[in-house]
Amino acid sequence: MSTLTFTGREFISLDDSSYRWFDLKRFSFPPISDCEASSVIESLISDWHYRDHYTSADSHERDSETLHGPFWVAKIHATDFTRIPASDFVGVIREFCDLYDLPPSPARQGEIDSIVTPFSVPGITYFRLGKPLDSDIHEFGWVLSEFREFVAVDCSRGSLGLLVMAID
Repeated sequence: MSTLTFTGREFISLDDSSYRWFDLKRFSFPPISDCEASSVIESLISDWHYRDHYTSADSHERDSETLHGPFWVAKIHATDFTRIPASDFVGVIREFCDLYDLPPSPARQGEIDSIVTPFSVPGITYFRLGKPLDSDIHEFGWVLSEFREFVAVDCSRGSLGLLVMAID
């Protein structure tokens, strides 16, 4: 698999008392007609943009080297990502938005829809990072009390989206 190219980031805070947020990082790679998504995910894990601890406003601007969210990056492998149907991807986003009976404001919901909609096209394969073991969590990983991670891969278009939803 060739190296991924980071193409951008979008961050949405729900701006309520819940401290919930979405972080979407986009990557591109040369389109592959018959690719193995696990090799694309391995490339993602190897990219420094993946190594983001998400606990400061500027954490995405530098390589955290050993951390990803609440986890030790060395403990994360492509095999930890489970393929899921698109309906599960959309369902988890809706569930996250409805936590605490605090749905996003209409403006925020529009922003969330604008980043999720591009991932709702045919040809995309969705993956969810599985539940880690306690030993996979670093010493200040507890700051992210909720952490949900998805990868959307479109080999034919050469695109990858990393969507993290968390509460800090």
